[in-house]
Amino acid sequence: FKHSGAWIVFNVKLASDLSGATVNLDKFQLANIFKGGKFTVDNTSYALNASWEFTGAAADYEVESFATKKLSTTAYTFGAIIPEQAQTSIKFQYTLNGSEVAPQTVPYEHFLNRFEKWEMGKKYVYNITITFNEIEIEPSVVDWDSVNGTDINI
Repeated sequence: FKHSGAWIVFNVKLASDLSGATVNLDKFQLANIFKGGKFTVDNTSYALNASWEFTGAAADYEVESFATKKLSTTAYTFGAIIPEQAQTSIKFQYTLNGSEVAPQTVPYEHFLNRFEKWEMGKKYVYNITITFNEIEIEPSVVDWDSVNGTDINI
């Protein structure tokens, strides 16, 4: 392993069919997440093995703190680094307002495969597009590669 956490990245944008509306992202959470614990590296063998032992209770984790974020057709990118653990769900809420649409607040929860986990050393990218009729989520997973000599914004 190269990193003790899993890097979760979200790219949220509007589809072109909502370009005339105002859409504000009000809340964005990962459900039932452990934010910390005891990290142990077993170096008694050639292959290093690492694990997390969690303390405390899991809770909904606010991925990005903002009062509201106005969305556009250009992706808004944010993320978090969390300990390796079972995948739960992505929860967010947005407010939709437009000249032909009465203002409405829309809560949304996307359940993930609870039998899979966010693994340490991996980067998980969720491309989320909000359309008038649906929410499209395209996930991808890659190794979290180290970059020498430069800062990485997360």
